[in-house]
Parts: sequence; C-alpha cells; structure tokens
Amino acid sequence: MRKILICAFVLCLPFSVCLGQSQSWSPIPVDLVVSMNTGSPGGALTANIMNAGTVSYDCTVGSNCTWGSPSSGFTVGTDQSLLGNLGPVSMNGAGGVTYPAQSLKYNSFAHNDGVAGPGSVDILTFSGTPAQATAVSALVGLTPGTPYQPTSGSDWDAFIFFNGAGNYAVIQLNSICDSSVGYGVRIEVKPTAHSPCIALTPQKSYYLSLYWNMNTGVANLYAWTPSGTLVGSVTVTAGNKGGGGLYQVWVGNNENASNSGTFTYFQNTMINWTTAPNPLFWTGGTAQPQPPTNVKIMTVQ
Repeated sequence: MRKILICAFVLCLPFSVCLGQSQSWSPIPVDLVVSMNTGSPGGALTANIMNAGTVSYDCTVGSNCTWGSPSSGFTVGTDQSLLGNLGPVSMNGAGGVTYPAQSLKYNSFAHNDGVAGPGSVDILTFSGTPAQATAVSALVGLTPGTPYQPTSGSDWDAFIFFNGAGNYAVIQLNSICDSSVGYGVRIEVKPTAHSPCIALTPQKSYYLSLYWNMNTGVANLYAWTPSGTLVGSVTVTAGNKGGGGLYQVWVGNNENASNSGTFTYFQNTMINWTTAPNPLFWTGGTAQPQPPTNVKIMTVQ
C-alpha cells in the first residue's frame, strides 16, 4: 500500500496566536543616554553616579556634558522594567554603539515626591558642540509616583530644557491639568504659557518625548504607553525665542507640588541635539507574521 506524507496545519484565531508575531521597531539616533548601569537601588544619588551612568559619543561626560550634585531627595531607583528601550538605540558620534531592543534595563533614578521644589532637581550642563544646538529632543521613561490629587492644582516640573538666555520648555505634570482633563501632562514655556494636557493614569509608566526649537519657540510633547501606543500629543509656541543654544537639562521637580511617601522614577533618559527628531521615538512596531510552527506530519496508508 502506498504511503503519502501530508503536511498540514490548523488555522486558528486570532492570527497572531497561531502564527506568532514580533515587534519590528526601527533604531532611534541619540547623542546621550542615561543608562544608569551603576549604583545600587536605594543608595543616595551623587554626581559621580550620574556621570558614570551616562553614555555619549558626541560629548565628553564629565567635561562638556556634566551632571552636578543633585539636591536632597534623590536616590538610585530600581529598574522600571516596562521602560527598557522598546527598540534599538543608535548612539551618534565616532565609535557609537547600537543598543539592541530591551538591552537598556539597568537602574533608574528616583525623586522623593515629598521633597518639593523649586530647586529639587539634578542638573546636566552642556558646553561645546551641544551648546550650539538650537533644537533638541528628549525621550524620558517616566513612572510618576504621585497619585491623583483632585484638590491640588500644584505643578510638577519633571523635566526642563534651558537655553543660554534662560528660556525653557518643561514637561509638567498636574492633577487638575485643564478643564477637560484631570491628571495629565503638558508643556510650559516662557513667558508662562501652557499647552493643552494629555490625560495620563496616575502611577503608571509612560514614554514622554519633548521637542523644542529655541529659535521658533515651538515645543511639542508626545506620550506613549510602554508598549508603544500613542496616548496623545500637544504643542505650544513660546513668546520668548532665540537667545542661544542648549545650556542645561533639569530633572526632578522644580515646582511646589509634593506627596509624602512616593517616588517618581526616571528611566533611560535620552537626548538628541544633533538632528532633534520630532518626536524622538521608535517608528514601525508593525506585527510581523512568522512562519507557522504548528505544522504536523501525517502518514496516510
């Protein structure tokens, strides 16, 4: 009797369960990343730890891109596991490496929410080539520790770009963000003006990207979930324009809001002043079908 080999597979739904899928994100170019592959979670944060945990091939860490001593209230934070780099990170500059997706999973740095500003910050100061840039982008992995505070309109200035003239663009959290949003994030610029808000869920992790053109005054803010789903985007144009290139980045809380007992975590902060993509985020992410893995070999007599 003749035997016949038949290859067969059973179609199942959903498609991705049967065939499998992977996320394909294109690399993003960055000039600096705060990888925090140093320090011990819970220990006090120092300038040495911040500089040792910062990588750049386009500026010299500790020379023309240097962290100062943080104010009180900062510690080395635990890895915010949802905020590893979603896709590859390609470092600009001679000899710059590319970090594969999900390889930047070290520590974070944490700000004690019970320590209010102004001035509850750590400051990264630039000179040389970075200080010539008049447009800049950042991507910040942020896990806000603060709960919803429905009676408080106090701001949390979590991340700030400054130029040499003192102009700025700020990632600002607020529990009463505007008339249509409760807890959310927005941009503040100088003189004081605000974008609309992007609604966030308190105490959840997000990727936030801030773009600022110092000459035009235009600032854009984007928010994504850790899986790369866009939550929203907003824009505002500052009245104060020009006045020089990138001078400093302030991280922490430079406003008067506080909440005892919680911490806000910053993971894998990345900055690009060379090309300033708007936004600074991975593109693609399309589910790629994989060859079927449930093929069965059957022998028919």
